[in-house]
Amino acid sequence: MRKIKLYGEPVKDSWLLLHEVSGSLERCEEEIFKQIGMMVQEYQVLKSIKYYKTNVTPTKINRILNLDPNYLSYLLKRMEKQGLIKRTKDMADHRSIRLEITSNGNGIYNKAKKSAEKLPKALISVLTTDELSVFVDILQKLRIKINEYRNVEEIT
Repeated sequence: MRKIKLYGEPVKDSWLLLHEVSGSLERCEEEIFKQIGMMVQEYQVLKSIKYYKTNVTPTKINRILNLDPNYLSYLLKRMEKQGLIKRTKDMADHRSIRLEITSNGNGIYNKAKKSAEKLPKALISVLTTDELSVFVDILQKLRIKINEYRNVEEIT
């Protein structure tokens, strides 16, 4: 694939490339997960539950995934029907729901994780260690600025 024609203006060029890379990356992930028989977002939910480990709520999941709350609710119900997760009411706060991965969900997550880890390794391999370090710093700055712009609480 060849380089695309740019404007010659750093802000416009970086914005154009950021959107193109983001869209292409999403399509690559969709293709990988389609082969496994799941959606990218389902994998991301399972991965988020693994990240938090205990007392996982839809709100915590959405701090990571930043999905439309109605879509997340739909996704969680769908995943429960598929036997990937279990949703239970919190005994202390009956308004709150706790999420956990089922044994079936764990098996599918582990299978999906193997496929999901191949893409970053393949793509990031074009960067040197120094470039990767700078890239991570740049992404962190952008992430912080985006969250400030959107006035979103930081994930700790």
